[in-house]
Amino acid sequence: NMARSDLSKNITIDGEYVVQLLAAMKEQTLLCNEILKEKRASKPSVKETSVPDGSLKFTQKEIKSMPTLRDCYIRYHLGVYEIRYRKNGIDKSFSHKTLSGAKNKAREFLSNFSTETISVQGKSNSKNAAEFCEYWLKNIKARQMKEVSLQSFFNKYRKHMAPVLKNYTLKNLTAPVIQKIFDSVTPRVAEDVRTIFNGMFKYAIANGLLEHSPMDVIIIKKHERENGTRLTREQEQNLLKTIKGTEYETTVKLYLYTGARPTELKSIEFDWKDGTFTLQNAKLKSYQKDKIRTLPIFPTLYSMKAEIQNAKLVTEKKLTKFLWSNNTGIQIKSLRHTFTSKCKEQGVLPELVNYWTGHTIGSDTSAKIYTHFDMKFQKKEARKITF
Repeated sequence: NMARSDLSKNITIDGEYVVQLLAAMKEQTLLCNEILKEKRASKPSVKETSVPDGSLKFTQKEIKSMPTLRDCYIRYHLGVYEIRYRKNGIDKSFSHKTLSGAKNKAREFLSNFSTETISVQGKSNSKNAAEFCEYWLKNIKARQMKEVSLQSFFNKYRKHMAPVLKNYTLKNLTAPVIQKIFDSVTPRVAEDVRTIFNGMFKYAIANGLLEHSPMDVIIIKKHERENGTRLTREQEQNLLKTIKGTEYETTVKLYLYTGARPTELKSIEFDWKDGTFTLQNAKLKSYQKDKIRTLPIFPTLYSMKAEIQNAKLVTEKKLTKFLWSNNTGIQIKSLRHTFTSKCKEQGVLPELVNYWTGHTIGSDTSAKIYTHFDMKFQKKEARKITF
């Protein structure tokens, strides 16, 4: 008792904090009550009856799969209410200073999403597989990918999948039919086709349209990726002779002397006064913001200043065709491999090489989060590189 008495003397209670805490608890209770009401309301009190022709009829299972506030998670943090919906391949959050404001935002989204879900569910028995797949690509997968990657998926869908899927409903799309699609494509294409099928069936199951995925029994040919190779000294010299005086010369040299990815070169900008150039990182997820990396101008590039300022870069497609037609046996990615290999052979810090080429700096936390290379140090390392 004496210890408890001494402890109570040292505790001071912030009255304002207690008031805020009680208010938050009250609002949490109100939300829980509201969720319970919606949950009860979602359960039909009578058995299904016949409906007029042309109306949509839903089973209890389909009604239960429609999103409501009960599917959301709520938290109160730093004076802000956040309601989060994470289901059916969607990850959305709605924030507001008041609970009612956050709920209104969530309700608006759930209402619109429910309408889309109903349009998919309402004709589950006769829903065309091609239409459903395209719906999933446009409305779900599109939220998770960059536009360039999404277009690649659409091209594979239209070429290899749509001609078959249009002849089947979602429920009649059996494993033997799907297996024929995989048997008709290359292992590399099969990787993307598998991603589309897996995502489409997962979404259908989440919405109560299917009970299981036919993909569980599909046999898919494995694709062995080629990582590419660097150029030998002889290949490098022969390539420079082949491109000399052509419209491709500056573009090839920039790939070779910067290590840029094919899609990054179009964003290159030089600051000759500062001795740096910038590239926009092309290897990003859909949720990541655009990243610009700043690199020192390497010694070989200084000798090309006038050439770079006056040159017009050719497209990746055009350069690839040129290299192929001249029987060089060289791919654009080989130029990037050569740059990376030169840097490491000549003693450049490995983490800095990763930064220059747009890769993760390192696997440990100190490298990934806390490492920032000073430009003076980068320029010192850059002087090590010779071609």
